[in-house]
Amino acid sequence: MLTPLEASKQLEQYLPAEALSRLSDTNLMALALMAIDADASHPWRAYMAVLPRQFSTTLHWPEHALAALQSSATASFTAKKKDAIRRQYEQAVRPLCQLHERFCSADFAYDRFKWALSVLWSRSFSVQIGGESMGALVPFADMFNTAPPASIKLQHRMTPSALELIATAPIAAGEQIFVPYGRDAMSNGQLLMEYGFVLPDAPVKSMMLPAPPSAQPDALAAAKRQLLSALGLARPHVMLRNDTRGVDVSELLMIGRIQALTAAEYDAFDAASGRGVGRPVSPDNERRAMAAVERHLDSVLQSYDTTLESDQRLLLGALGDVAADAAAADGGLGSDLPQLSPNEIAAVRLRLEEKRLLSAALAALRSAQDAVQDNSCDLSNTARFTSRS
Repeated sequence: MLTPLEASKQLEQYLPAEALSRLSDTNLMALALMAIDADASHPWRAYMAVLPRQFSTTLHWPEHALAALQSSATASFTAKKKDAIRRQYEQAVRPLCQLHERFCSADFAYDRFKWALSVLWSRSFSVQIGGESMGALVPFADMFNTAPPASIKLQHRMTPSALELIATAPIAAGEQIFVPYGRDAMSNGQLLMEYGFVLPDAPVKSMMLPAPPSAQPDALAAAKRQLLSALGLARPHVMLRNDTRGVDVSELLMIGRIQALTAAEYDAFDAASGRGVGRPVSPDNERRAMAAVERHLDSVLQSYDTTLESDQRLLLGALGDVAADAAAADGGLGSDLPQLSPNEIAAVRLRLEEKRLLSAALAALRSAQDAVQDNSCDLSNTARFTSRS
């Protein structure tokens, strides 16, 4: 395994202990991977030969493909991550040239650093060594693909001496084996940025979207900001999720309830802890919060350059003859559809999923608003609605 400890051993012939101690675990492993890859006689040469040389993750997309993400938060997350990689290279890697000429060579150029990080981020496991948790590259174990949870029949478990792969269901001869990626169910935006693909059939759809903007300033503005911060809701993005139980807008509604508080409502619950905004504060507050969330969701949906319907048509045209035949009964696809690269197809898939999720949330929220308006809604829990995307 390539761990931070092993990476330090690989690099200690070039760098003093003090310089190694200043490097993060990830940067240590990336530098070691670059050094190993440049060494034709290294024992890991066979493993290096099977590692990908190109990636379909958004970090490696050309600008025209990134533009196809439109308003998806994945676009802004990718830009921030690219900036962070550049900063890490300039601050942590480039100065190493002054310590050893080995790091002045093209083997340690910026593109090689980005390649090494991409290998680590897409193939590492979290392991326990000596009671300490760390990332590790584990040859062979990183060769498995992933799939929706229903198709996954293998899990991994770390022991003091090995990484064990455990079958959780019978596996037929010749059957492809899938493993889960990440600790929790990842959104398609995360999968696209970290692994370079989307899962169209994922049972749980989720997306990150900008947090609702602050309400108009009032006498409680500072107190509301403090309350949002105390509850961990003062973040630039929030999660919107749709699963078998419906659309979960709990984070959005909590923010909306706080922003819609009147002075009397603020005094009516424990403002110090924020207990109370996880459920409706009052019928009037809930109506105001729902209206604000509705406006925000609609604003995010309208910020995309294309409509849900045009993306459906575009994707059908890009998927080839089978999809085209299926669409022929609906009047055909036309000859004006642009040719899309694989990256652009993935971008259209993602933004289409996000638009469907936003549309489902809006439809469910409006239905709940109607029930609140005529007092036929049970206000005990309006954080999850039963629309499907």
